[in-house]
Formats: sequence, C-alpha cells, structure tokens
Amino acid sequence: MIVISVEDECTKFTYDNQQTVLPLQTTQEEADTKLILHAHYYLETTMSNVTLYSPSGDTGVVVLAIALLKLYNERVTIIDGHGQYKKSFQLNQVDLDGTVVNALIGFHAFSGNDFVSSFFRKGKKKCYEVLEKKSTYQDAFALLGDTFELSDSTFKVIQQFVCHIYNSKKQEVNEARYELFHKKYQNYDKAVDMSTLPPCLDVLKLHILRSQYIAALWKRALISKPELPNMIDFGWNHDGTIK
Repeated sequence: MIVISVEDECTKFTYDNQQTVLPLQTTQEEADTKLILHAHYYLETTMSNVTLYSPSGDTGVVVLAIALLKLYNERVTIIDGHGQYKKSFQLNQVDLDGTVVNALIGFHAFSGNDFVSSFFRKGKKKCYEVLEKKSTYQDAFALLGDTFELSDSTFKVIQQFVCHIYNSKKQEVNEARYELFHKKYQNYDKAVDMSTLPPCLDVLKLHILRSQYIAALWKRALISKPELPNMIDFGWNHDGTIK
C-alpha cells in the first residue's frame, strides 16, 4: 500500500485499487504537519507501528512527534538525519518531564526554526538550559499557540525568559538591553555590537506574535483543515517578510 498526498488531495494505492482517504484531505501546507497528521491517523485507526523518516535532520519533526504522538510513543520510531549522522530511536526512549514535553512546541517556535528567527548567539542549547530551570517558563511556553490570543501574563514570563538567556536579572528587556549596553561600553570603551543585546520591547512583541502563530499552526497538525487567522496580524507583511 502507498499513500500519496499532493496539496489538499490524498489517495491510497493498493495492488488492484485506489481510493481517496477523506480524513487526510487536508489544507495543511507544511510537510512536517502533514507527516504528523498521516502518522496519527494510522496510529489511531490501525495497530501498525509507524516510522517517521527525516533525512534532513529536521528538529521540527522530532518536536512535533514527541508532543503530539506521545499517546502512541511505543509504536513510533524516528529515523533522523542521514549518512554517518543518521540515528534511529523510539519515542518511548525520550525521557522528558511532562511539563517540558508540553512546552516543546511553543519553545521550538520561539527559539528559532524555518519561520521564526533565533536569537543571535543564543542557540537552542542555551535556551533549553534556561527553560529547564523554571517551571514558570515551561508553563508559559506550554500555553503559546493554544489560542491566537496572547495573554499579558504569558508575555510577561516570556520577557523574563529572554532577560534570563542574556544573563540579566532584569524583568523587562528594555532595562536588560540598557544594562548590558552600558556594561559593554563601560568595559571596552568602544562601539557595541547591538546584535549581541536583547531585542527591544517592540521587536520582542513581534517575535512572540510570530512564534505564537507558528506554535498554533503546529499544535493543529492533527486537524485536517485548521482555521487560521491572517498572518499579517502576527508580525508579517503581505509579502511574507517580517515587520
């Protein structure tokens, strides 16, 4: 049996027949979400095991699988990467606290991916180390993307998280930005590379909005035809560039 999905059409081919798979007729545009939608459908409707193959080593596939297929983790194998970097593991071998698992999608959407930029010189490892330290951070990222409305309390905690990844004890990014600028200028008495500072408040708001939209898109990977608002309300321009 072969199942082929092209745009919003999905067809199953067998040796002597072909038929449309209605639950997999989807408006999902991203390959990762389509892959998870297909995997979940067959895990839910059959007793077969599922193998997800991501030759590019795409972190997104792993994150979505851990977060959205956790009920079937004993039946899911992931083959990640290729050549000497290829590795294979079952989802039930991933040992993470439940609060961290719930935060993964929002965290991955925020800390850098194909759609949302990362923070300069603040890679996933640094951000993840900070995430693990406080349950309040995990709770905030778990909420990111549940709805398309960003609460003030979630924004406040994520702002504190950004200050933390820049090793500042401030609670607001503008204050942390000024503090670090002053310290660098005072110590080195020369022009400061502004890219090494935390984003200002206005820039961070747009970054969080973009992260929220992508997290919401990923969290709806199990819905064949999710309803999504206009992207221009979430930090993008009409042509797809960021505001």
